[in-house]
Amino acid sequence: MRITQNRGITAIPVLLRILMLLIALVVIALSLMQLGIIPNLFGTSATNPVVVCPDAWAKARASLPKNVPMYAPGSVPSRFTAPILDAVSPVSDEPAYRIVYRAPTENLFVALGGDIGNSARPDSTETIDVHGVPGQLFISADQPHLQAEWREGAFNMALQSYGEGMTAEEFREIVKSLTPACSSF
Repeated sequence: MRITQNRGITAIPVLLRILMLLIALVVIALSLMQLGIIPNLFGTSATNPVVVCPDAWAKARASLPKNVPMYAPGSVPSRFTAPILDAVSPVSDEPAYRIVYRAPTENLFVALGGDIGNSARPDSTETIDVHGVPGQLFISADQPHLQAEWREGAFNMALQSYGEGMTAEEFREIVKSLTPACSSF
């Protein structure tokens, strides 16, 4: 009596092992992209940005001309609240907005136009990269304690930290996380 194997039945475990290996490789690749160890393979970059649009940003966008750039922090320390629209002026020749993230002893403002000139004399200044645009980081013992300024076309932009809780390194990380808000392009 001759015993024969059905090759179709033994092929299933092999296919399952291959599928499990492929899934494991995808999970590892996604983890490495998240950590920034390997480049993002899905094309999210300055030419294909992630769009941030919490309520405060949506309200500002609805009030402003479409050509006004809006850049929101992709992440802020957990001690900060959700963003609040502090001020908006849709005047076409000089639009302005100010959005604030609040924490118990500090505030973080994202601003365009308006009172950007209200800044302390810096104790130190350094050049920083703001999503590929050159900017300046001002560090001061006075308020705002930290301030980044850059230009978006014809518009002056600023990120300001009032209070003493924010470290310069945290602030730099927030600057690195700035992304277009509410489809500003």
